[in-house]
Amino acid sequence: MCISRGGGITAATANFYLGNHPLLFGKEGRVLFAACNTAEGDEGIDLLLAAGRALLKGHGGIVEGTTSKNIFGRWGLFDIRMPLWGSLQLIKLDAQGHILDASSS
Repeated sequence: MCISRGGGITAATANFYLGNHPLLFGKEGRVLFAACNTAEGDEGIDLLLAAGRALLKGHGGIVEGTTSKNIFGRWGLFDIRMPLWGSLQLIKLDAQGHILDASSS
């Protein structure tokens, strides 16, 4: 399944696709979306929040995603004009899905 804003999972469909796995994490979890610009802009943040709330429900943890347009640079190679791996948007959620912290690194 494609996991991207324009693919199979969106903020609107995250709970449907991701919400049926209550035993995925025994305690706090960490979910990383490492696709091109998954966490870019308001739509990206909405996707991270929806996915994090669905996957980390009852446990809390961190959901994060890349904000770079291409995490590997041009032609799939690292490009000196772009930070290595782009940047990450991190959102820490409690067990009820409330935002405890949000940062970009």
